[in-house]
Amino acid sequence: MNQKERNLIQALRDLGDATIYQIAARTGMTPRQADVILSYIHCVYISGWTDGKAIWRLADTPKNCPKP
Repeated sequence: MNQKERNLIQALRDLGDATIYQIAARTGMTPRQADVILSYIHCVYISGWTDGKAIWRLADTPKNCPKP
């Protein structure tokens, strides 16, 4: 996992549910950069939609969950 992925995951931990624009503002990335990286991180998903914008959420995984 690279630093940009770590920054995105940390932003989601801090923000909770967030749009791509909130995440991008928090990390200093463009919304497009954040969207591309979030699309291949396995522990995040779109939990819903508001005003046509996706709401991203960090998956709740137990601490003792085996690694893939």
